[in-house]
Amino acid sequence: MWFFIKKIFQLVIGIFIFSISFSQSNISLKVSSLAMQASLDKNVDIYKNNLTENGKWLIEPGLVFSTEFFFVQRIATLKLIQGIYLDRADKLSGFTHIGFNRRILKRWKHSFNIGIGTSICYRKDWQIIENYQTEDRYIKAENGWYYTFQWLSFEIEYDYAIGKNTDLSISINTIRPKTISLAIGLRYWISKKRKKRRGGCNCPQF
Repeated sequence: MWFFIKKIFQLVIGIFIFSISFSQSNISLKVSSLAMQASLDKNVDIYKNNLTENGKWLIEPGLVFSTEFFFVQRIATLKLIQGIYLDRADKLSGFTHIGFNRRILKRWKHSFNIGIGTSICYRKDWQIIENYQTEDRYIKAENGWYYTFQWLSFEIEYDYAIGKNTDLSISINTIRPKTISLAIGLRYWISKKRKKRRGGCNCPQF
């Protein structure tokens, strides 16, 4: 477990250092907990963190770290997301997501963004749980870890400015397989300034 946490910590630090080099970038830290299964599966009987008997609603507590790099001024971004949480079977799990986000609405302190991307999701071995039924989509890795890909995932994010460089951020995503999850936290702007280009430019301004 500590090996896994160490690797995530190293990744987060690397992303933070990398983001500083961009003219416009931000980082976010959110708490996730509430999740909903889009479709029920055959292992509902082994769930420990379910809110409802049928396993439709779940509590999967965790932390979600993300960073955005803007390639169109305050409009379009490359976004990296790293999550770690206790899953529905009370096992340590995580995910790494990369995608593109686009702002669709900006009014005063409010903004809405949508994103699309791909993810790799991993979890500790469920095979050791009594009555577990094998899920073919999970591939065995090493040290008791299994992983799967979520080739297409979506995110909707609402942000409210509570300070000059700080936003309250709420997101709903489908990063994990067959799961819709909620995360709430803060977004901090490392830089909002756009780097000036040398010479003239007839590029469109957004």
